Amino acid sequence: MSGFPQKCSAHGLPRHPDTALYFQQLRRLVLFKGAKYFVLSEETLTLEPYYPRSLLDWDGVPPGTTGAVVHRDGFLYFFRDDRYWRFNQAKLQVVANGKWAAELPWMGCW
Repeated sequence: MSGFPQKCSAHGLPRHPDTALYFQQLRRLVLFKGAKYFVLSEETLTLEPYYPRSLLDWDGVPPGTTGAVVHRDGFLYFFRDDRYWRFNQAKLQVVANGKWAAELPWMGCW
């Protein structure tokens, strides 16, 4: 693609984000880095106004998650090490957490 790669810093984005995902409710890309999150326009990959913001907006999601996935059950799951946080996208809050290998059979670990 013409014009790429580009430096993250040129657009106010963090280097080496912890987690990235497409958040359907916003119809935007969201990057998580430490205790902040960044929302990007999908079309231009530029930072939306008023961001970054505090991770406190994502009630219960801890800083430093290393991955996220939307499951067919409708929940968004954040991961770090052997832990998971189940995030209710409608309520914008974590509703459960635990050890993914023992509690999430759909991960394929017994």
